[in-house]
Amino acid sequence: MSTPEIARLKNNWLFDHVNVKFPTKESLQGKVLYQARMDTATYEHYLEVGEQPNGFSLDDIYLVDFHRLTVMFALLQGQQWGSEEEKSAILEFFTQIIFSPPCDLFVGFKDGQPFSTAIVTKHHSTALVSDVFCVGKATDKHFVSAVLEKAKVSASDYDEILIEVVE
Repeated sequence: MSTPEIARLKNNWLFDHVNVKFPTKESLQGKVLYQARMDTATYEHYLEVGEQPNGFSLDDIYLVDFHRLTVMFALLQGQQWGSEEEKSAILEFFTQIIFSPPCDLFVGFKDGQPFSTAIVTKHHSTALVSDVFCVGKATDKHFVSAVLEKAKVSASDYDEILIEVVE
């Protein structure tokens, strides 16, 4: 599957946050790193998973709506990068985000600690779950299901629900 329109919309939304009059050097470096990673992304149709005893509680997933949660989101995203310089650039890139449609950021907690992240993008009849990261795992399908439920995204309301996969 080529890059779907909704993924381009999400990427442009993120990039617009650093396309400002005086961006920081690190945020621009983070944008370059992120763009390179998105060049390797693939997209799958979401298949619902059944409730599992080790699933995520909706009470442990938070919509990112203030700066401290943005920083937690950025720190978790940074864990996917190798060098401290790359982590710093990604942190700076993600902390530039201003909350606005069509994207919502989520942070999941386990045992009171930030554990997972995702971005949910909604556009017309399509939804995308992207930037999924769970500490110690590439993707946790139960977290994705819980995030979709928290974001009020269901197959009955959307013609297409996609999951972004980055190896």
